[in-house]
Amino acid sequence: MMDPFERDPGGRRADSIGRVPRGNGVELKRGAVVFVGEGRDDCDVIRRLSADWEQPPLTLTRDDRGQLKDLNWNDQFRTLVENAFGHGVSAIGLMFDADEGRSKATRTLKRMFEKAELVFPSRPCRVRLQKRDRKVIKTAYLINPHGRQSGSLETLFRIQIDHARIDRAPIGPCIKELMRCYERVGDGGMHANRDKIAVRTYLAYHKPSNTGLTVALRDAVLTCDGPEFNAIRQFVDLLRPPSTPLLNGG
Repeated sequence: MMDPFERDPGGRRADSIGRVPRGNGVELKRGAVVFVGEGRDDCDVIRRLSADWEQPPLTLTRDDRGQLKDLNWNDQFRTLVENAFGHGVSAIGLMFDADEGRSKATRTLKRMFEKAELVFPSRPCRVRLQKRDRKVIKTAYLINPHGRQSGSLETLFRIQIDHARIDRAPIGPCIKELMRCYERVGDGGMHANRDKIAVRTYLAYHKPSNTGLTVALRDAVLTCDGPEFNAIRQFVDLLRPPSTPLLNGG
């Protein structure tokens, strides 16, 4: 059976945080901007929204390849921060999903900052300067969907699909019936995952062999162009290098 949450098995992928200290092709450079996404789809969206940068940011996610099985988010992020200060990285941003509760995601991120001996920013999309050994790194975080208590990156694409496409698509009634079936059976995580289920089912209609957001964006089945992505744009631009001007003279 196809996994409805299956990520793109091909194409450009985000590197793993765990590869940084190992020197396996992930190189931190002076002045670089590093974004840590909860998953590879988050990293792909960030890359697309920073496509106009003169020097593209480095996008990383947690090591999920079995190379560093004993390392968790805290361990990997702490090692990344140590290497970032050592190599003169200019900024680090983290983007996670709220999932079933924004407060839980906030606690997770705060714990990561504390374990890395960083001061947690006062709120999302707010830069906090971190100082160590006469070096300074800008940090910021974002929890998707911004301003909501629960949801995920797929929530933003669900808005896009609902507004423009689902009612016109032959699969539309099937998706709605699927949602009703889940609700009749019981929650079981349904509330937190309903947007993921709807979006992945919609994508499966277009490409049954791959329901990854990366492929959907590449094939223009979905886009990052709508106002629902404004919070992510703001987050990305917060850490934009000074040498990279904003589009439209902003």
